[in-house]
This record gives sequence, structure tokens and C-alpha cells, in this order.
Amino acid sequence: MIKRVSNIGIAVRDAATTADAYCKYFGLKREKELAVPDAGVRKSILLRVGSNNFLEIIEPSEDDSPTRRFVDRRGEGLFQVTMVVDRIDEEVLRLEKEGAKVMKWTIDKEKDVTVAYVDPKSTSGVVFELITEAMLDKWGVER
Repeated sequence: MIKRVSNIGIAVRDAATTADAYCKYFGLKREKELAVPDAGVRKSILLRVGSNNFLEIIEPSEDDSPTRRFVDRRGEGLFQVTMVVDRIDEEVLRLEKEGAKVMKWTIDKEKDVTVAYVDPKSTSGVVFELITEAMLDKWGVER
């Protein structure tokens, strides 16, 4: 079951510059900065919006990754919507039963963070990432 939208991911070439601009323009605060090399992310900066929502500014590594391909093909912009679910495996089965293409991926092997992505061909071009509160906890994201 979908519990809430956690964050909206924006793929950019320079996460620090973009995060600085968003903080200045919109009065946002940096919550967390991390690298997720297993997912091809050099830098991910979470900017808190309200009580438990974030803008995630994602800078891809130079390696071939979904975020790198997105920026190279489409330019900077809205990349994904991350939704918190109770249980990833159950949500993947439910979505597949409804006809969506879904892929599970361990995006941080060191912290054992596994998420699922709904193929954008199933959702009118939008990538949806599914994550649990427990996975957010492993990264130390305060709710």
C-alpha cells in the first residue's frame, strides 16, 4: 500500500549548485547529502519541503546509469517520484498483477537498501521509485 510521497527527484549536472539555488529561492534547508555509487549517483542532496517531504537533487556519476542516461538524453529535470510503501515485495506483486513493469534493485549494497522502480513505459513517462520507511532509516533520513 502506498503511504505517502517521500520525495521528487530532479536529475541535474551539478547537485551542489542546484541545491544552493533552491535553498536561496525557496527557503529550503539541506537535510542530507549522500553518494549512492551502486546506483550511479555521485551526489544526492535532500532538501526538506514541509514536515516529511523532500526534493532530491540527483547528480549522476560518469558511469552509465539510469540518471546519467536521462540527463544525457533529456537534459536536466524531473526524474522520479519516490513513494513510501509498507512492503516492497507485496507492492511489486500487486503492480505486476495490474500490468505494470517493475524492477527491484539494491541501490546501496553497503547499507542493504533495496527499492523498486516502475518502468516509465507503464506510467506515461514518469519513473516511480518505491521505498520503505526502514530503507529511509538506513540512510538516516529524518521524518
